[in-house]
Amino acid sequence: MARPDQVAIDYAMSADSLNLRIAVSSNGTKIPLVLDSADLEELIAALAAHRAQMADGHPDTIDPGSRHPVVVDPKYGVVTTGGPPGLRIMTVRHPGFGWLCFGFPNDKALEISGLMLPDLCTEKAA
Repeated sequence: MARPDQVAIDYAMSADSLNLRIAVSSNGTKIPLVLDSADLEELIAALAAHRAQMADGHPDTIDPGSRHPVVVDPKYGVVTTGGPPGLRIMTVRHPGFGWLCFGFPNDKALEISGLMLPDLCTEKAA
């Protein structure tokens, strides 16, 4: 039996891929929305901010058996000036979320580079 407060959300991209049609249904009421890319980015950012505040946060580690979509060869950059002292700012472009920015203390940045490099050094030597 469905909960009385159950929410259904339907999505459909417009034929020209310029707008996303969203219909939110709850308790027999349906609310249609049409969002362009700017509206959708604003909604995604607001949803992410609220999700980050929820009591049941994301786990601190990835379950080894879980599967997550992988963005292959994303655009990225490292901000080398103007950031907070002692932090390396890495930016990664996700096709759906846009530019994501992460600040790593210097020791963590060094640790990350070390985790990525050993296999590459072995591959180049082979």
